[in-house]
Amino acid sequence: FDTSTFALESTLDYAASQLAISTDGTVLALRASGSPNVTGANDDSITTISLPAGAVLNKWPYVQDSGTYATDMTLSSSGSLLGQVLSSPAGLARQVTASAGGAVLWSDSGSAEPVRLSLDDTLIAVSSGPLDAGNVTTTVYLNDVQSTAVPGWSAGWLEGDLLLQTLPPQTEVFNSAGIEQSSFNSASGIAGPLQPLTATAF
Repeated sequence: FDTSTFALESTLDYAASQLAISTDGTVLALRASGSPNVTGANDDSITTISLPAGAVLNKWPYVQDSGTYATDMTLSSSGSLLGQVLSSPAGLARQVTASAGGAVLWSDSGSAEPVRLSLDDTLIAVSSGPLDAGNVTTTVYLNDVQSTAVPGWSAGWLEGDLLLQTLPPQTEVFNSAGIEQSSFNSASGIAGPLQPLTATAF
């Protein structure tokens, strides 16, 4: 739908368990859920699509419980980068590629927590364990190289390269250098993902 008029732009023949859209609405990413375009209810493929035309930019053809398959995905605000969490017989892995496909730009292994991509596409934040686990830390990568680490579970990036971290009973905001900027009470924490609205709101 066009949000200025609420007119229907297009209908796509996909069923999805997870959706993400770029800020300008030109790129859609979806993780399938028994898509009618693929035989079998175990389709777990990830597809990136240009909008409103509906042309496929790229497809990662995963089948759940058969080799490697996706358990989570993240599309950057620009629509340029795609983060994936993958499960395989070898274990868990996370990776970032261009949303149109190509070489893996960043990867790690051993955790199923989401990949958080900054608004300017230069920073990646990944947590070491689940939100309710103790002693969770988040590692920050700048241009795909490890930069710093901060305590807590990453809920996502805000404007100005600020990272929102859940450390119940508080939520804390760090800059990309790992220095705390502010904090506020949130007994159960914030899980994300986040949608930044302004420099001071999400």
